[in-house]
Amino acid sequence: MKKILLASVALTAFAGAAAAEVTLSGDAKLGWNDDHEGGVYAVANVDITASQTLDNGITAGFVYGMELEQLENGALQAGDFDNNLKLTIGNDMFTLSGGQAENAAFGTWSGVADMAQDGFSEHDAEEVLRLDLNFGQVSTAVSGIINPISQDLVQMSYGVAADLGAVSVVASYQEAGPAAVGSNTATDATAANVGYIDDDAEDYNADEIFAVSAAFAAGGADFVVAYADNRTDNEDSTGMSVSYAMGDYTLGAHYVSESANADDTFGVSVAYAAGALAADGSWTSVNDVVEYSLGASYQVDDAIVVGVALLDGDDATADDHGTAVYMTYDLGAGAALKASYADAANAAGAAVDDVAGYRAGSTIELSFAF
Repeated sequence: MKKILLASVALTAFAGAAAAEVTLSGDAKLGWNDDHEGGVYAVANVDITASQTLDNGITAGFVYGMELEQLENGALQAGDFDNNLKLTIGNDMFTLSGGQAENAAFGTWSGVADMAQDGFSEHDAEEVLRLDLNFGQVSTAVSGIINPISQDLVQMSYGVAADLGAVSVVASYQEAGPAAVGSNTATDATAANVGYIDDDAEDYNADEIFAVSAAFAAGGADFVVAYADNRTDNEDSTGMSVSYAMGDYTLGAHYVSESANADDTFGVSVAYAAGALAADGSWTSVNDVVEYSLGASYQVDDAIVVGVALLDGDDATADDHGTAVYMTYDLGAGAALKASYADAANAAGAAVDDVAGYRAGSTIELSFAF
Protein backbone atom coordinates (compact mmCIF):
# COMPACT_ATOMS: atom_id res chain seq x y z
CA MET A 1 0.00 0.00 0.00
CA LYS A 2 2.82 2.37 0.84
CA LYS A 3 4.27 2.03 -2.66
CA ILE A 4 0.82 2.70 -4.12
CA LEU A 5 0.53 5.80 -1.95
CA LEU A 6 3.98 7.02 -3.01
CA ALA A 7 3.05 6.53 -6.64
CA SER A 8 -0.21 8.39 -6.04
CA VAL A 9 1.72 11.29 -4.53
CA ALA A 10 3.94 11.38 -7.62
CA LEU A 11 0.95 11.39 -9.95
CA THR A 12 -0.76 14.09 -7.92
CA ALA A 13 2.39 16.21 -7.96
CA PHE A 14 2.48 16.11 -11.74
CA ALA A 15 -1.24 16.48 -12.36
CA GLY A 16 -1.83 19.42 -14.66
CA ALA A 17 1.87 19.76 -15.49
CA ALA A 18 1.55 19.20 -19.21
CA ALA A 19 5.08 20.43 -19.83
CA ALA A 20 6.70 17.90 -17.48
CA GLU A 21 9.76 16.27 -19.00
CA VAL A 22 9.48 12.47 -19.10
CA THR A 23 12.33 10.29 -20.35
CA LEU A 24 12.99 6.58 -20.69
CA SER A 25 16.43 5.06 -20.22
CA GLY A 26 17.68 1.56 -19.72
CA ASP A 27 19.78 -1.32 -20.89
CA ALA A 28 19.33 -4.85 -22.19
CA LYS A 29 21.54 -7.90 -22.60
CA LEU A 30 21.15 -11.02 -24.71
CA GLY A 31 23.84 -13.64 -24.43
CA TRP A 32 25.01 -17.22 -24.34
CA ASN A 33 27.09 -18.84 -21.61
CA ASP A 34 28.25 -22.45 -21.46
CA ASP A 35 28.65 -22.66 -17.69
CA HIS A 36 26.18 -21.13 -15.23
CA GLU A 37 23.47 -19.64 -17.40
CA GLY A 38 22.26 -22.87 -19.01
CA GLY A 39 22.76 -21.49 -22.51
CA VAL A 40 20.85 -18.37 -23.57
CA TYR A 41 20.15 -15.58 -21.07
CA ALA A 42 18.42 -12.22 -21.40
CA VAL A 43 17.74 -9.33 -19.06
CA ALA A 44 16.40 -5.80 -19.49
CA ASN A 45 16.09 -2.80 -17.18
CA VAL A 46 14.08 0.37 -17.80
CA ASP A 47 14.04 3.64 -15.83
CA ILE A 48 11.22 6.16 -16.15
CA THR A 49 12.36 9.66 -15.17
CA ALA A 50 10.03 12.64 -14.90
CA SER A 51 10.69 16.19 -13.72
CA GLN A 52 8.86 19.49 -13.67
CA THR A 53 10.08 22.95 -12.64
CA LEU A 54 7.38 24.71 -10.63
CA ASP A 55 6.55 28.42 -10.70
CA ASN A 56 8.70 29.10 -7.61
CA GLY A 57 11.81 27.55 -9.18
CA ILE A 58 11.57 24.30 -7.26
CA THR A 59 11.90 21.11 -9.32
CA ALA A 60 9.85 18.02 -8.51
CA GLY A 61 10.54 14.65 -10.04
CA PHE A 62 10.65 10.90 -9.70
CA VAL A 63 12.57 7.91 -11.04
CA TYR A 64 10.94 4.49 -11.29
CA GLY A 65 13.10 1.52 -12.21
CA MET A 66 11.82 -1.74 -13.64
CA GLU A 67 13.69 -5.01 -14.07
CA LEU A 68 11.70 -6.72 -16.79
CA GLU A 69 11.08 -10.44 -17.07
CA GLN A 70 14.37 -12.16 -17.71
CA LEU A 71 15.62 -15.47 -19.04
CA GLU A 72 18.38 -17.04 -16.95
CA ASN A 73 19.42 -20.60 -16.18
CA GLY A 74 17.07 -21.82 -18.89
CA ALA A 75 13.93 -20.42 -17.26
CA LEU A 76 11.96 -17.18 -17.16
CA GLN A 77 12.43 -15.19 -13.95
CA ALA A 78 9.78 -12.84 -12.63
CA GLY A 79 10.47 -9.16 -13.15
CA ASP A 80 11.13 -6.84 -10.22
CA PHE A 81 8.78 -3.87 -9.96
CA ASP A 82 9.06 -3.29 -6.19
CA ASN A 83 11.36 -1.00 -4.21
CA ASN A 84 12.35 1.00 -7.27
CA LEU A 85 10.68 4.38 -6.78
CA LYS A 86 12.49 7.57 -5.81
CA LEU A 87 10.68 10.90 -5.40
CA THR A 88 12.56 14.21 -5.21
CA ILE A 89 11.72 17.87 -4.76
CA GLY A 90 14.21 20.70 -4.39
CA ASN A 91 16.43 23.40 -5.86
CA ASP A 92 20.08 24.47 -5.66
CA MET A 93 19.85 24.83 -1.87
CA PHE A 94 17.92 21.74 -0.79
CA THR A 95 16.66 18.37 -2.01
CA LEU A 96 14.11 16.18 -0.26
CA SER A 97 14.15 12.56 -1.43
CA GLY A 98 11.96 9.60 -0.56
CA GLY A 99 12.03 5.95 -1.54
CA GLN A 100 15.22 4.61 -3.11
CA ALA A 101 17.50 7.28 -1.63
CA GLU A 102 21.04 6.66 -0.35
CA ASN A 103 21.61 6.72 3.40
CA ALA A 104 23.24 10.04 4.33
CA ALA A 105 26.29 8.72 6.19
CA PHE A 106 27.25 6.21 3.50
CA GLY A 107 26.50 8.60 0.65
CA THR A 108 28.69 11.34 2.15
CA TRP A 109 31.57 9.23 3.46
CA SER A 110 34.93 9.10 1.71
CA GLY A 111 37.75 7.39 3.59
CA VAL A 112 40.71 5.06 3.05
CA ALA A 113 40.38 1.69 1.31
CA ASP A 114 39.96 -1.48 3.39
CA MET A 115 38.99 0.22 6.66
CA ALA A 116 37.11 -2.36 8.73
CA GLN A 117 35.12 -0.01 10.98
CA ASP A 118 33.58 2.42 8.46
CA GLY A 119 30.82 0.02 7.40
CA PHE A 120 27.93 2.47 7.19
CA SER A 121 24.60 1.00 6.07
CA GLU A 122 24.38 0.95 2.30
CA HIS A 123 21.13 1.29 0.45
CA ASP A 124 19.47 -1.96 -0.60
CA ALA A 125 15.75 -2.74 -0.50
CA GLU A 126 14.94 -0.23 2.23
CA GLU A 127 12.91 2.91 1.68
CA VAL A 128 14.70 6.02 2.91
CA LEU A 129 13.65 9.61 3.61
CA ARG A 130 16.57 12.02 3.06
CA LEU A 131 17.14 15.78 3.16
CA ASP A 132 20.19 17.43 1.53
CA LEU A 133 21.17 21.05 2.22
CA ASN A 134 23.79 22.98 0.26
CA PHE A 135 25.52 26.05 1.75
CA GLY A 136 28.09 26.80 -0.93
CA GLN A 137 31.31 25.09 0.16
CA VAL A 138 29.49 23.04 2.79
CA SER A 139 26.89 20.36 2.12
CA THR A 140 24.94 18.38 4.69
CA ALA A 141 22.59 15.41 4.58
CA VAL A 142 20.29 13.67 7.04
CA SER A 143 18.28 10.52 6.44
CA GLY A 144 16.30 7.78 8.12
CA ILE A 145 15.16 4.33 7.06
CA ILE A 146 11.37 4.05 6.91
CA ASN A 147 10.17 1.30 9.25
CA PRO A 148 7.86 -0.87 7.11
CA ILE A 149 5.71 -1.75 10.12
CA SER A 150 5.22 1.54 12.00
CA GLN A 151 6.31 3.98 9.25
CA ASP A 152 8.65 5.60 11.79
CA LEU A 153 12.21 6.58 10.85
CA VAL A 154 14.92 4.27 12.24
CA GLN A 155 18.72 4.46 12.23
CA MET A 156 19.04 8.19 11.61
CA SER A 157 22.09 8.96 9.47
CA TYR A 158 24.05 12.20 9.03
CA GLY A 159 26.79 13.48 6.73
CA VAL A 160 28.72 16.74 6.33
CA ALA A 161 31.24 17.59 3.59
CA ALA A 162 33.19 20.86 3.50
CA ASP A 163 35.63 22.22 0.92
CA LEU A 164 37.94 24.49 2.92
CA GLY A 165 40.28 25.27 0.05
CA ALA A 166 43.53 23.54 0.92
CA VAL A 167 41.72 20.65 2.59
CA SER A 168 38.38 18.88 2.16
CA VAL A 169 36.75 17.42 5.27
CA VAL A 170 34.03 14.77 5.56
CA ALA A 171 32.22 13.59 8.69
CA SER A 172 29.56 10.87 8.86
CA TYR A 173 27.53 9.39 11.70
CA GLN A 174 24.79 6.77 11.92
CA GLU A 175 22.76 5.79 14.96
CA ALA A 176 22.51 2.21 16.10
CA GLY A 177 19.62 0.56 14.29
CA PRO A 178 17.32 -2.40 14.91
CA ALA A 179 18.44 -5.88 13.96
CA ALA A 180 17.98 -6.91 10.33
CA VAL A 181 15.54 -9.62 9.34
CA GLY A 182 16.00 -11.59 6.14
CA SER A 183 12.41 -11.54 4.98
CA ASN A 184 10.34 -9.38 2.65
CA THR A 185 7.02 -10.19 4.31
CA ALA A 186 5.75 -7.25 6.33
CA THR A 187 3.49 -9.51 8.41
CA ASP A 188 6.37 -11.78 9.53
CA ALA A 189 6.06 -12.05 13.32
CA THR A 190 9.76 -11.63 14.01
CA ALA A 191 9.97 -8.68 11.67
CA ALA A 192 6.96 -7.09 13.34
CA ASN A 193 8.70 -7.33 16.71
CA VAL A 194 11.99 -5.98 15.40
CA GLY A 195 10.33 -3.40 13.19
CA TYR A 196 12.79 -3.65 10.34
CA ILE A 197 13.00 -5.82 7.22
CA ASP A 198 16.04 -6.24 5.00
CA ASP A 199 16.29 -8.65 2.09
CA ASP A 200 20.07 -8.42 1.90
CA ALA A 201 21.46 -7.92 5.38
CA GLU A 202 25.06 -7.61 4.19
CA ASP A 203 24.28 -4.05 3.05
CA TYR A 204 22.74 -3.06 6.39
CA ASN A 205 24.78 -2.53 9.55
CA ALA A 206 22.93 -1.99 12.82
CA ASP A 207 26.05 -0.61 14.58
CA GLU A 208 26.54 2.98 15.72
CA ILE A 209 29.44 4.42 13.70
CA PHE A 210 31.22 7.78 13.55
CA ALA A 211 33.93 8.61 10.99
CA VAL A 212 35.88 11.65 9.84
CA SER A 213 38.39 12.17 7.03
CA ALA A 214 40.46 14.91 5.44
CA ALA A 215 41.87 15.09 1.91
CA PHE A 216 44.65 17.44 0.81
CA ALA A 217 47.50 17.80 -1.69
CA ALA A 218 51.18 18.19 -0.84
CA GLY A 219 54.38 17.82 -2.85
CA GLY A 220 52.46 16.85 -5.97
CA ALA A 221 50.71 13.95 -4.22
CA ASP A 222 47.13 13.55 -3.01
CA PHE A 223 46.67 12.42 0.61
CA VAL A 224 43.68 11.16 2.62
CA VAL A 225 43.69 10.58 6.38
CA ALA A 226 40.68 8.96 8.02
CA TYR A 227 39.39 7.68 11.35
CA ALA A 228 36.35 5.48 11.95
CA ASP A 229 34.92 4.52 15.35
CA ASN A 230 32.46 1.63 15.68
CA ARG A 231 30.89 2.58 18.99
CA THR A 232 28.83 -0.60 19.22
CA ASP A 233 31.87 -2.91 19.01
CA ASN A 234 34.30 -0.44 20.63
CA GLU A 235 36.72 -0.89 17.72
CA ASP A 236 38.34 1.70 15.46
CA SER A 237 40.28 2.12 12.21
CA THR A 238 42.90 4.77 11.48
CA GLY A 239 44.14 5.02 7.91
CA MET A 240 46.12 7.04 5.41
CA SER A 241 46.40 6.83 1.63
CA VAL A 242 48.55 8.58 -0.96
CA SER A 243 48.30 8.82 -4.74
CA TYR A 244 51.01 10.26 -6.98
CA ALA A 245 50.79 10.87 -10.74
CA MET A 246 54.08 10.58 -12.60
CA GLY A 247 53.73 10.93 -16.35
CA ASP A 248 51.82 7.95 -17.72
CA TYR A 249 51.93 6.24 -14.32
CA THR A 250 49.83 6.69 -11.19
CA LEU A 251 51.23 5.19 -7.99
CA GLY A 252 49.18 4.55 -4.86
CA ALA A 253 49.61 3.20 -1.35
CA HIS A 254 47.46 2.92 1.76
CA TYR A 255 47.87 1.86 5.39
CA VAL A 256 45.22 1.16 8.03
CA SER A 257 45.74 0.42 11.71
CA GLU A 258 42.93 -1.78 13.06
CA SER A 259 42.24 -2.17 16.77
CA ALA A 260 40.36 -5.43 16.10
CA ASN A 261 43.07 -7.11 13.98
CA ALA A 262 46.38 -8.64 14.99
CA ASP A 263 47.94 -7.38 11.77
CA ASP A 264 47.47 -3.99 10.14
CA THR A 265 46.26 -3.46 6.58
CA PHE A 266 48.45 -2.07 3.81
CA GLY A 267 48.53 -2.09 0.04
CA VAL A 268 50.12 -0.65 -3.08
CA SER A 269 48.85 -0.03 -6.61
CA VAL A 270 50.11 1.14 -9.97
CA ALA A 271 48.24 2.20 -13.11
CA TYR A 272 49.58 2.96 -16.57
CA ALA A 273 47.83 4.57 -19.52
CA ALA A 274 49.44 5.71 -22.76
CA GLY A 275 47.92 5.68 -26.21
CA ALA A 276 46.02 2.46 -26.85
CA LEU A 277 47.47 0.57 -23.88
CA ALA A 278 46.22 0.64 -20.29
CA ALA A 279 47.31 -1.57 -17.40
CA ASP A 280 46.95 -1.70 -13.63
CA GLY A 281 47.95 -3.83 -10.69
CA SER A 282 47.40 -3.94 -6.94
CA TRP A 283 48.59 -5.85 -3.87
CA THR A 284 46.84 -5.71 -0.50
CA SER A 285 47.29 -7.45 2.85
CA VAL A 286 44.28 -7.34 5.19
CA ASN A 287 45.04 -8.92 8.58
CA ASP A 288 47.81 -10.95 6.89
CA VAL A 289 45.49 -12.20 4.11
CA VAL A 290 46.94 -11.18 0.74
CA GLU A 291 44.97 -10.35 -2.42
CA TYR A 292 46.41 -9.14 -5.71
CA SER A 293 45.11 -8.15 -9.14
CA LEU A 294 46.49 -7.47 -12.60
CA GLY A 295 44.74 -6.11 -15.66
CA ALA A 296 45.58 -4.84 -19.12
CA SER A 297 43.61 -3.67 -22.14
CA TYR A 298 44.53 -2.62 -25.66
CA GLN A 299 42.46 -0.43 -28.00
CA VAL A 300 42.90 -2.18 -31.35
CA ASP A 301 40.93 0.48 -33.23
CA ASP A 302 38.02 2.84 -32.65
CA ALA A 303 35.67 -0.08 -31.99
CA ILE A 304 37.64 -3.07 -30.68
CA VAL A 305 39.22 -3.50 -27.24
CA VAL A 306 40.95 -6.68 -26.03
CA GLY A 307 42.03 -7.34 -22.48
CA VAL A 308 42.98 -9.70 -19.69
CA ALA A 309 42.18 -9.65 -15.96
CA LEU A 310 43.55 -11.59 -12.97
CA LEU A 311 42.26 -11.54 -9.39
CA ASP A 312 43.68 -13.96 -6.81
CA GLY A 313 44.99 -14.28 -3.26
CA ASP A 314 45.21 -16.27 -0.04
CA ASP A 315 41.48 -16.39 0.72
CA ALA A 316 40.19 -19.74 -0.56
CA THR A 317 36.59 -18.66 0.15
CA ALA A 318 36.72 -15.60 -2.15
CA ASP A 319 34.27 -16.36 -4.95
CA ASP A 320 35.52 -13.70 -7.39
CA HIS A 321 39.10 -14.93 -7.80
CA GLY A 322 40.12 -16.10 -11.26
CA THR A 323 41.43 -15.09 -14.67
CA ALA A 324 39.60 -13.74 -17.69
CA VAL A 325 40.27 -12.72 -21.27
CA TYR A 326 37.80 -10.57 -23.18
CA MET A 327 37.06 -8.64 -26.34
CA THR A 328 34.50 -5.89 -26.81
CA TYR A 329 33.28 -4.46 -30.11
CA ASP A 330 31.53 -1.10 -30.04
CA LEU A 331 28.63 -1.22 -32.49
CA GLY A 332 27.74 2.44 -31.95
CA ALA A 333 24.58 4.08 -30.60
CA GLY A 334 25.07 2.43 -27.20
CA ALA A 335 25.31 -1.15 -28.51
CA ALA A 336 28.25 -3.50 -27.97
CA LEU A 337 29.23 -7.10 -28.60
CA LYS A 338 31.37 -8.85 -25.97
CA ALA A 339 33.14 -12.21 -25.95
CA SER A 340 34.93 -13.49 -22.86
CA TYR A 341 36.29 -16.54 -21.09
CA ALA A 342 36.73 -16.66 -17.30
CA ASP A 343 38.26 -19.43 -15.20
CA ALA A 344 37.83 -19.61 -11.41
CA ALA A 345 40.90 -19.82 -9.19
CA ASN A 346 39.25 -21.94 -6.49
CA ALA A 347 36.14 -24.00 -5.68
CA ALA A 348 34.32 -20.98 -4.26
CA GLY A 349 34.71 -19.13 -7.54
CA ALA A 350 33.65 -22.16 -9.57
CA ALA A 351 30.34 -22.22 -7.70
CA VAL A 352 29.25 -18.75 -8.86
CA ASP A 353 28.66 -17.11 -12.22
CA ASP A 354 30.94 -14.07 -11.81
CA VAL A 355 34.73 -14.50 -11.81
CA ALA A 356 37.19 -11.59 -12.00
CA GLY A 357 34.24 -9.42 -13.07
CA TYR A 358 33.15 -11.70 -15.94
CA ARG A 359 30.71 -14.60 -16.24
CA ALA A 360 32.41 -17.92 -15.53
CA GLY A 361 33.03 -20.00 -18.64
CA SER A 362 32.68 -18.87 -22.24
CA THR A 363 30.31 -16.00 -22.95
CA ILE A 364 29.06 -14.12 -26.01
CA GLU A 365 26.87 -11.14 -25.18
CA LEU A 366 25.08 -8.40 -27.11
CA SER A 367 24.15 -5.36 -25.05
CA PHE A 368 22.75 -1.92 -25.63
CA ALA A 369 21.85 1.12 -23.60
CA PHE A 370 19.38 3.87 -24.41
